[in-house]
Amino acid sequence: PAERIGGGGSYGEIKAHCFFNECVPPIDFDCVHTLPPPPLVPPPPMPTILGDSVENPQLAEILLEPEDRKSLMDRQASTRWARFLKADEIIILASAVLKRRHLSVKRRQLLLVDGPGECRIFYLDPDAMELRGEIPWHQRLSAELLPRGHFRVHLP
Repeated sequence: PAERIGGGGSYGEIKAHCFFNECVPPIDFDCVHTLPPPPLVPPPPMPTILGDSVENPQLAEILLEPEDRKSLMDRQASTRWARFLKADEIIILASAVLKRRHLSVKRRQLLLVDGPGECRIFYLDPDAMELRGEIPWHQRLSAELLPRGHFRVHLP
């Protein structure tokens, strides 16, 4: 600890460090306590990737900067679902679901993705790794939550 900058008990050594000399505008240590704090910029949102599930719920509320979008695309490139994405699409949600139709029940992977100018919802067969269908996106599309974790998608 004594060899660290300022470890000798002097703040002058810390203030003279090259990090503070390169600040634009330079830091005036005599009046820094009277200045308002700088704005805090949140880190770029990172998806939660657990196995085959991907969650990016924060993307519903913010507009991404191009470098943040690129960071997310790099991170999601390691998922099984990346090959089904179009250029510049980001996964908002990818989750395993059971598709029920009449007496048939099939395991599917549902993906909600955001791309330039549009969103897409599509589902895949996770075993065969094949695209099985797409739910047409519409401004009035809605989902109904049913008992026991079931849901129904309503299209206009």
